[in-house]
Amino acid sequence: VERAQTDGEVPDTVFAEFSRSDKGWASGKIEIEDDAEIIDIQLIQGKPNGFTVTLFDPQGAIYPCEPSSFTIIQGMKIGSATLPMNVCVEALSTELSKQCIIPFAGLEKNKPLPAKGKQTFRTQNELRPGNSEDLFEIRIFESEEPYSRALPKEWIGTILVTGEDLPQFLPKDSEVEITIELDASGLMKCSCYIPYLDESIDKESPARTQQDIPAEKLEGDIEKTQNSLSLLSDETDSLNANDVDSLEAELDEISNLLAQGRNDRDRKDQVAGRVGDVIKKIDKLRDQGLWPKTVEELDAALARVTQTQQRLGDDKTAEAIEQMQMQANAIKQAKDTKNANLLTEAIRSLDFYMVKEDTGFWASYIVSFDQNFGIYEWNDQTAARRLIDEGKKNLATAPSKSKLEAIVHELFRLMPDKSEPIGGVDLNLLRH
Repeated sequence: VERAQTDGEVPDTVFAEFSRSDKGWASGKIEIEDDAEIIDIQLIQGKPNGFTVTLFDPQGAIYPCEPSSFTIIQGMKIGSATLPMNVCVEALSTELSKQCIIPFAGLEKNKPLPAKGKQTFRTQNELRPGNSEDLFEIRIFESEEPYSRALPKEWIGTILVTGEDLPQFLPKDSEVEITIELDASGLMKCSCYIPYLDESIDKESPARTQQDIPAEKLEGDIEKTQNSLSLLSDETDSLNANDVDSLEAELDEISNLLAQGRNDRDRKDQVAGRVGDVIKKIDKLRDQGLWPKTVEELDAALARVTQTQQRLGDDKTAEAIEQMQMQANAIKQAKDTKNANLLTEAIRSLDFYMVKEDTGFWASYIVSFDQNFGIYEWNDQTAARRLIDEGKKNLATAPSKSKLEAIVHELFRLMPDKSEPIGGVDLNLLRH
């Protein structure tokens, strides 16, 4: 237990439990005496053995730890090199409603090389063919903490797709499927597939090493961090003024430090590290300010899915809700804002999964579209009217869930992307 390297309070007494992933063995709770302990574990012969690690206090409250899992391959084997960090791309997360670094599935920390990861993003602006100023920027980071803020010291390079790479016009909000491959030596290859154009673009990837950070970029990072702190002060009433003043003074000191050595790489690396530390402190203050609202949204999602379970659920969904409730309790104890938001989205998805199996859900859309027909900017009003009338006819005879669902999906396709959700349901969720 590394107390000096841990944020927050650590209990005086800590218990650990190791569980093998096949559920065939667990250590039970073992006290870690004097912050260190040797624990024997049982391995299955001749195969990989995965284990999860859980830490508890004497009252049974769960504490997050690193690592939270590990794998041992039983027998003699020369291990291949592994990824030292998660490989991520900076993007706007719609689930977390913030700009953060999104990990690539398959390129997680400790993944053996060679490895391959894939993730889909959307363009934030249009790209005109032949125009070098129209950019889709892929900023790559190596980080211990996926879904955290992008930190200057974790940036390893940028890949640019421009209008010069495209044969045709690419609208804003188009999907781009990014694939990154790492060979055994850690060299990267990057490919971008654009479904809208059915076009693949291979790009030169930065070497998987920390690059020299331009002084101008660090100045921009300092300015953005100062703006984030000011915005946080305006948004949150519960902040401690001394905390804000201390961070403002630290940013001024960092700015002066950069001015004294703009061409000194060691100085710039020091500045990048200190900016990252300030960003983490700001995020911690933000999480503390947003925590009550986060808990409120989590509890509301649990209450709603519980009501839906009573009407429409089965044993399988009941078990899933029970597990989510246990996760929610652990997250509340840890005051983990990030995982609380992710769990809230998962609960809402489960709720929608149950609701969409109800014929009445799709019938309510037909009725709502009929009553509010004139408020929507239909791409084709005649086609929309015909579909709604077809749905009303189905309702008046023998309502069919599959038929009504198909009609509602067709109606959504006739609506522009700016149309608002109805009843709290995301139209994009239905489109997909």
